[in-house]
Amino acid sequence: MSHIGRTAAPGKRALRQELLAARDRLTADDVREAGEALARRALELPELAEARTVAAYVSVGTEPGTLALLDALRARGVRVLLPGLLPDNDLDWGAYAGEGSLARVRHGGRMALFEPAGQRLGPDAVAAADVVLLPGLAADGRGMRLGRGGGSYDRVLARLERAKARPALVVLLYDREVVGHVPAEPHDRPVQAVVTPSGSGASPERRGRSLVRRRPSTRAWRAFAVAGVPRSAAHGLSTRVSLVLLSTAPAEYDQGSSSPLAHLSVWSV
Repeated sequence: MSHIGRTAAPGKRALRQELLAARDRLTADDVREAGEALARRALELPELAEARTVAAYVSVGTEPGTLALLDALRARGVRVLLPGLLPDNDLDWGAYAGEGSLARVRHGGRMALFEPAGQRLGPDAVAAADVVLLPGLAADGRGMRLGRGGGSYDRVLARLERAKARPALVVLLYDREVVGHVPAEPHDRPVQAVVTPSGSGASPERRGRSLVRRRPSTRAWRAFAVAGVPRSAAHGLSTRVSLVLLSTAPAEYDQGSSSPLAHLSVWSV
């Protein structure tokens, strides 16, 4: 294992524990309200507006709610694929046909998951998606995502890479889970967009758009807009409106940058 991997793993565990403890303090109303806001914000993303197939997931427990978003996408005529967990922790996929098409499945002693009850399409079906919605616990300004550590989505991302598929990768989080730095290991891959209940951010260059004027630089930048909302005790939101620019060269941080914010620029507007 590389030096990066050895130092990142303990940091990931500590950050997971902190963020899971914060989620455990959320009420059912917090989760419901966040899910409704998350759906509205996600639908503002150009990637989702143009998508014909979206690979998503059904939230469980205190994860940011996804059902409202899944139903909104389906109402638009989008084909929504949902995962089913396989014994080796890989993911199979099936089509979402409404809440009634879901089956509650318990895998060993884990929390029960909601999975598509119909025909399974195989693990490679995800390669047909225009957008992949990823669960997570945090993301930083480089687009590095912190998952739960099970490895299922690492397999998904590796499969997409092998298939040379290039869907937009979007992680759904609570506002406070956009953090200064997520410890990264060599196999980790950055996302192109983050959506929280108070805002969303996309990768404008993916489809030839510009959400903000490009900086005079040889480096390409991605824009991540966070909308201003009233302060909330539940989510620690701020009234400040910012544009956070995500570098498309995240590897430079691990190659010697002294600050976790080296690739994070914030423009207040």
